Amino acid sequence: MDTQLTVNQAARKLNLSSKSIRRWLKSGKLNGEKVDGKWYVQVDAIFEHYLNPNAHMNTQLALEQLQDETRHLRQLLDNRDSQIESMTQHIERLSQLLAISHRSLQQITDQYHLLIEDNRKPSFWKRLFGR
Repeated sequence: MDTQLTVNQAARKLNLSSKSIRRWLKSGKLNGEKVDGKWYVQVDAIFEHYLNPNAHMNTQLALEQLQDETRHLRQLLDNRDSQIESMTQHIERLSQLLAISHRSLQQITDQYHLLIEDNRKPSFWKRLFGR
């Protein structure tokens, strides 16, 4: 029985996701070949071993699949955590820059008000001679 199945067909037969089948092919857990960018699974003794309807084996396959998915989800969480940390640091830097800008703007505004106030006061000579 030397036939080939597509990844989706093999996934249905083994009750696995197509992603798990591709991982198994890449790791050598299943035999297969890639033709024109598409994987084909060899139906051989290894495939038959995984296809065995033994309940313990199905449990083992389900456990391996769950472990694979758990590893993948943990990796996604780690990536999200690092993205959140990076964004938090970026927000802190922007907040500091905003505070500095606000202080600079306040200083400029204060200086501007002082200049306006100085221009409004009559000079000593104008006050003295009333002109």
